[in-house]
Amino acid sequence: MASTPHHPLHVLMRHAHPLRGHHEKSISVVVLAIHAGAGAALTTSVEVSDEEHDDGEHYRIATRRALAAGFYAPMLALEAGDLAGLMNFIRTSIVPPDARH
Repeated sequence: MASTPHHPLHVLMRHAHPLRGHHEKSISVVVLAIHAGAGAALTTSVEVSDEEHDDGEHYRIATRRALAAGFYAPMLALEAGDLAGLMNFIRTSIVPPDARH
C-alpha cells in the first residue's frame, strides 16, 4: 500500500526531516508488528509540529522506535484512536475482494 500524507495509516518509513514548525503536539501512535516471533503492539507518544503531523512524521518516528525495540516487519503504524482507519485498512488491503461486504 502506498502511503499518502492524508491516509490514516503509514506502512514503513521514509527518511526523517528536521523540525519545521513551532507548534508541537503529542500524538499517541500504535505500531503493530512482529516481536519475539509473535504479533505485538508498541504504543509510543510522539511530539511533532502540525506540518510534520500532516506529513506523517509521527508514523515514521514511531516505526523507528519500534525497530529499535526489536520489532520487525510487517509493520503498521496508526494513531491510537484510529480504529476506523485500521478497519478500513483491513477491509481494503487484507480481506479478499469477494469477501467484502
